[in-house]
Amino acid sequence: MENRRANEMTLKRLDKWFSDQCDGDWEHSHGIVIHSLDNPGWDLSIYILGTEIEDIEIKDFKEGDDFEKDWIEYRIKDGKFIGSCGLGRLDELLNIFLRYAGY
Repeated sequence: MENRRANEMTLKRLDKWFSDQCDGDWEHSHGIVIHSLDNPGWDLSIYILGTEIEDIEIKDFKEGDDFEKDWIEYRIKDGKFIGSCGLGRLDELLNIFLRYAGY
């Protein structure tokens, strides 16, 4: 139950970040995309152009092997926070983004 509450808090924080970016224009061409991978895992792309963190510098990070269950990676590329991870690490990946975003 505790893990479920933590995940709910992560989603509430992500929702708050997204809501704070919506200005009547940004949300029409930018946003958040989460989709599943077939290895299996998750892929995350968050558009940061036009936000307070668009100039943030994050060193590319990679931990684990893409073929292992326990892996995570993220970077900034083309105005997006881009990350991928194995099963069970999506909440961690979202929290990494939220920490950089100040949420």
